[in-house]
Amino acid sequence: MYGATSATQQRVMVWLAWLLTMLILWQQPSVLAADQVGRLAEGAGAVLADTPGWELFPWWPRWRWRKWALVAYRRWQTAHRRALRTAYLARLALNGTLSLAAIVDWLTKQQLRRQLGALPVLYAVLEALQVESTINRLCPQTREVANGTVALVLILNRLLAPRPLQWVATWYAQTMLVHKVGVPAAKLNDDRLARTLDALAPHCRDIWLAVVSRALQLYDIDLRLLFYDLTAFVVQGDYAESDLVQFGFAHNTPMDKRKFKVGLNVTADGHIPLDYWAWAGNTADKATVESNLQRLCDLLRAHGWTPQQVLLLGDRATLDDKLALTYDDHDIRYLACLQPQKTAHVTLVKELPEAAFYRQPLTAARGPDGYWGVSVAVPFAHQAATATHRGLVVLSGPMRSALAQTPRQALSRVMAGLAHHPGAGGATGRPLPQCARCAGARGDPVAPLTRRPIRERQRHGGHRQHSTALAGSAGGPGRGHAARRPLSAGHQ
Repeated sequence: MYGATSATQQRVMVWLAWLLTMLILWQQPSVLAADQVGRLAEGAGAVLADTPGWELFPWWPRWRWRKWALVAYRRWQTAHRRALRTAYLARLALNGTLSLAAIVDWLTKQQLRRQLGALPVLYAVLEALQVESTINRLCPQTREVANGTVALVLILNRLLAPRPLQWVATWYAQTMLVHKVGVPAAKLNDDRLARTLDALAPHCRDIWLAVVSRALQLYDIDLRLLFYDLTAFVVQGDYAESDLVQFGFAHNTPMDKRKFKVGLNVTADGHIPLDYWAWAGNTADKATVESNLQRLCDLLRAHGWTPQQVLLLGDRATLDDKLALTYDDHDIRYLACLQPQKTAHVTLVKELPEAAFYRQPLTAARGPDGYWGVSVAVPFAHQAATATHRGLVVLSGPMRSALAQTPRQALSRVMAGLAHHPGAGGATGRPLPQCARCAGARGDPVAPLTRRPIRERQRHGGHRQHSTALAGSAGGPGRGHAARRPLSAGHQ
């Protein structure tokens, strides 16, 4: 049982005070003499706000009435213009300029736009995918309205005109679904919709796999190229007892918010989410790859595909030494970026001469916008097991230019700080800062300085920087052997 809030109690007390005042004045208007009223007024006092408003006078409007008046005026203006247009068409019809058939055609188009829209197309697609029957089969309902019917209405509402649950019935009553589905709008109240969502929650994955299986058969989706990645959803509210909603790291999401992650396998043909899995918000991306490979291989075999026929694309969070051997175990080809952290991988990148890249351009662009690549054999080792996959070390022109700016800008800030700090290393007796971070840590002023052109810096011995990425492929001979087949390149 919930009690009234302090604001509500205050409003009630104000109304009671005014009611009591009015009753006193109405029942006994002359109960006090004039001199007594004056003496009473002198001894009485009231504390008012600086600008008294609806707190003391509750019948005053609390909302921005001008805004709502403007909205009402605009609605009236729109209705007035529509009425003028209708009267104009009526005069044309009476004069014989406009035929009755043209008027009926115009009214029919307006009605179809309001009542149909894209519903016939979307309803036909959902009917072909057997969404309603699949939900009724996997999540049966003994009440008057089946779960499949309610879910069908929710899906169409989400695709066409998303509404809160309490407004779905109003939208439903204005569409042709009332006649097609045969369920009165009053039956689709927000309580029924919420109960249906609760009933569907334990069966969501089974329902999705059944619908995807129907789509693969009906539309002949090509599964030779798949993408795997995770996306994070930030949630608001209290989820202290949830196993999925946790604090954790995810790109482009705040660290102080709870979140959960969803791993998706998406087809390149049609961009269809083939399979998904929910993960806790504190789960590392690499920890999801192995179980995803197992589920994906089972799904592919269930639809007549072998893992060797599929190429799985992922980012650098989907590849390390252990995962490279896992790809071999499942006999599936992959293309992913490798962040060189081990000594063998870092040495493999650093030992490549720069001239070797320029002999193998990957794009037609040159200079800062160009890309070059050198094919290499990438070794992987984990728990006495080894494998060698074919990879590509990429020289990225845009990333090289971006990385070259960082040390030059840091040196410019240090030199500018020294120019504005003549006592550094002299009168103060302190040594010169070795970098911009050291200068900022000890309080030396820093400021931007005009940088020299790149060509001039290169003539004075500027060092070269290039970004690299290793892309490997499984699908060759067993572990400890050379790669079996090359794949495309990946870059970081």
